[in-house]
Amino acid sequence: MVCDGLRSYHTYARKSEMKIRRCWVKMLKEAKEFAESCAEAKMLNEGMHKLFDKLQKALEKEPLPEKRKGWRETRSSQWNV
Repeated sequence: MVCDGLRSYHTYARKSEMKIRRCWVKMLKEAKEFAESCAEAKMLNEGMHKLFDKLQKALEKEPLPEKRKGWRETRSSQWNV
């Protein structure tokens, strides 16, 4: 389930055994707002926006699902996710 972070979505997801995925637009907006009030968050905000831009450019080329799976595995190992 993709959502904006409203708490009631979490309750619904738990009951239906769904996974929550945050909406990129909402997440980027919150990161920007946080960076405006917290100097330490500025670097995180910039990194998230750069990552989103790279993702958008890559998806414009519509890569095959197999290639996207490889990206996920690479990113997961890099970020210890």
